[in-house]
Amino acid sequence: MKPRGGALIPLGMVVALAVALSWTARPRSLRAAPAFVPDTDGDGLVDAQEYVFGSSIELVDTDGDGFSDTEEVARNSSPVSASSIPVSGDLSVGLSARGEDGLLRILISVFDARRDFANNQLRIGTLVNGRVLSTPVHFIAGRAATQRLRTRTGEIMLLEYWVYPEHIPAGSSASWFVVVARKSGEDAATDVADLYRRDGVVLLRQQLRRLIGETQVPLNASVYRPIPPNGAGDIPTDWAPAEICFRTSTTVAAEGPILTQEVIAADCIPDVEAYCDDGCSNTIGYTYQTIDPVVLLGG
Repeated sequence: MKPRGGALIPLGMVVALAVALSWTARPRSLRAAPAFVPDTDGDGLVDAQEYVFGSSIELVDTDGDGFSDTEEVARNSSPVSASSIPVSGDLSVGLSARGEDGLLRILISVFDARRDFANNQLRIGTLVNGRVLSTPVHFIAGRAATQRLRTRTGEIMLLEYWVYPEHIPAGSSASWFVVVARKSGEDAATDVADLYRRDGVVLLRQQLRRLIGETQVPLNASVYRPIPPNGAGDIPTDWAPAEICFRTSTTVAAEGPILTQEVIAADCIPDVEAYCDDGCSNTIGYTYQTIDPVVLLGG
């Protein structure tokens, strides 16, 4: 399957340029970030990223399902639910984000069962203010950190680069997307991360999925996980602790890869590792745009 639209960049080129152009990009055997960024359990996900997922900073496999938190992120299953496990497939990609020193760090996690990253290609882009933009490789390489981790089922490439939070319009949203594909065109995978900025805090929309057979089917329900600007803390005092914003949406328009979604239900629900913003229940009727991953893959 050949992805639609935009140029695919050899993944090896991205990694090579990241190493050449940024001192933070030097690969490490245990960590996916510079040594001064804490990764307590050494699983490749730094503590600030685990905070966003709600996973443990002390356990490589938070939910005890036999897959590390890092592999679950790369293979689109939940690291905090034992009933959510990676589905079969040679190639997959996960997309997330975290905060550090006031910057937003975008995390791309590529899983390859063949351990053949030299023959993989990558496309990265954003949807902001109704415009779909491809991200140039030189923009990523000069501000990236990379890491390769072996698992019992394959290998994971972690690529993290920073952007300014102001890239997301205040009180609005922006979407990041990534497509990874083999040069042969036989395999391709994609993921989308929707980010929303409110009260100086970025929130990650985490779409809920249900396992049907061997396929993780996305639902029309999402939770919004806060990304503290400095990795932890810094949450507005009027946000409710131990709760998370839960929203149900429906598609009201589609144009090419752009979907317009309308929130039809919203409320705070219990989640001991999160915070719920004080305006969550007032977002019914709010519309936002996101990327349709099926269109990205040519479906």
